[in-house]
Amino acid sequence: MNIFDYILLGVLQGFTEWLPVSSEGVITLFSKLVYGQTLERSLGLAVWLHTGTLAAAAAYFRGDLLKMVKPVFGREGDRQLTYFIVVATAASALTAVPMFLFLRSLSIPDGAFTLFVGLCLIAIALLQRGQAYFKTGSLEPVAATATGLVQGLSIIPGVSRSGVTVTALLFFGFGLNRALRLSYLMSIPAVAGAQLLLPILLGGGVLDLGMFAGALAAALTGFVTIKSLLKLAGSGHGRLLTYLLGFALVFLGLLMELSGAR
Repeated sequence: MNIFDYILLGVLQGFTEWLPVSSEGVITLFSKLVYGQTLERSLGLAVWLHTGTLAAAAAYFRGDLLKMVKPVFGREGDRQLTYFIVVATAASALTAVPMFLFLRSLSIPDGAFTLFVGLCLIAIALLQRGQAYFKTGSLEPVAATATGLVQGLSIIPGVSRSGVTVTALLFFGFGLNRALRLSYLMSIPAVAGAQLLLPILLGGGVLDLGMFAGALAAALTGFVTIKSLLKLAGSGHGRLLTYLLGFALVFLGLLMELSGAR
């Protein structure tokens, strides 16, 4: 692989990380099939490229992060948001760590789960026709815990972190724009923790100029993608976007199942 190959993978990571698809699965599959990398190398590269999208999220939501940190030092900030993210992150660890240890020796078909999440998004888009039946989404411990628990399930190969968390937040009555923002904010501590834990469990790799170029490409693409998706979600086309994301997941799930059947 040359530096431009790494940049292409970084762009893919920056785009797919914020969609309800498994960016790790996409990068691993792409680098393995297109560039002939080993599965271990492909997975290690996919994990590393998350540093770029982590930086993109931290840069875009720097204002929210500052509001979350201020209460820790006794200053005025957004205590409710801080509590929500802390509870959600702790709940994620409860499912992610044991699930990871359990799945290391198993081979699980992921197309069916991807298909299921897509159908859930379509169902929620249909239910959004009756907005009166939804309570206004609030940063309650129950919503934080439930969303954190399902976020932990994204440790399963092929399961989209964005897909399951946005679906859960929509279920609790958050609008799509706010659900996306909360999901992206939840990714910051979750991905940071994974960046520390996974290299230890999977074994460290050798970093080179190409990998740093890929991470930079992921950061730049990720920043633009976050901004574009949030703008689209807040433009009054939230339900349409939910439909599109749901159908995209259904298509991906079917494709994965058909590929696995060959």
